[in-house]
Amino acid sequence: MLKNLLPWRFVLLTYAISWSLWALIAAAGLDINTNLTVGLLYAVGGFGPAIAGLALTPEDHRTFWERVLNPGRIRPVWWLPVLLIFPVTLLLSYGIVGIVLPGAADLSGAGEFFGRSPALVVSTILFIALIGPISEEPGWRGYALDWLQERHSPLVASLILAVLWWLWHMPLIAVNGAFLDGAVSAVFLAGYFGTVLLYTVLFTWIYNNTQRSVLAAIAIHFSINLTSGILVPNFEVLMVETFVLIAVGAVIIVATQMWRRSDHTADQVSGGLVEV
Repeated sequence: MLKNLLPWRFVLLTYAISWSLWALIAAAGLDINTNLTVGLLYAVGGFGPAIAGLALTPEDHRTFWERVLNPGRIRPVWWLPVLLIFPVTLLLSYGIVGIVLPGAADLSGAGEFFGRSPALVVSTILFIALIGPISEEPGWRGYALDWLQERHSPLVASLILAVLWWLWHMPLIAVNGAFLDGAVSAVFLAGYFGTVLLYTVLFTWIYNNTQRSVLAAIAIHFSINLTSGILVPNFEVLMVETFVLIAVGAVIIVATQMWRRSDHTADQVSGGLVEV
């Protein structure tokens, strides 16, 4: 039973690559932002999902990379939710906060971001694209989501994948300079899981409507991270954004009946994805 619940080889390989490197950094007590070697080890650890996905994919590598690189899989209309769903919902959240709590919707982060030197802006954008979107999506969506949707409905597959994705990040609590550094509050971690679950539902919806495009998953992941990096939303905005995304996610789940295992989706992802 458990063998058919999770893609165990992918999970174990992903966690082994990432957690081993992050554990070394945590044990050394060094900051990833002040030590170049440590920063590189941290970045390589972040590629655990992509490395595992590429190593285990039952597809020939040409087909796998075609899903990663070919924009032709994404119909033009689907670029709108891929690139805009998070910026639009976040700006809507700023607007709501600005009406309810005047002065609390601070957009000065955008000015600070673009006030840097052009070289720093470009390098930051490249880093945001590399660490997270490119380092993770070929594994989480490119391999694990396919495996899960062969066996479960899109909603159940998303829930399982959200748990795996969330747990994968947990060692970063002990890594100095990581975005979860010192985040030991149960309330915060529960909220973070909720955010991961919402994102996973969105990514599954996008992925299933773009011919299993890993590029689409990379693009929406990049859109989320870049928008957050530019605007740097405060607590009030993030709280409102969470409720906005819950509403969006609920509409998607109900409108697409994500709790039902679609034969079309199963046919799309089938192709020899067998876990032993």
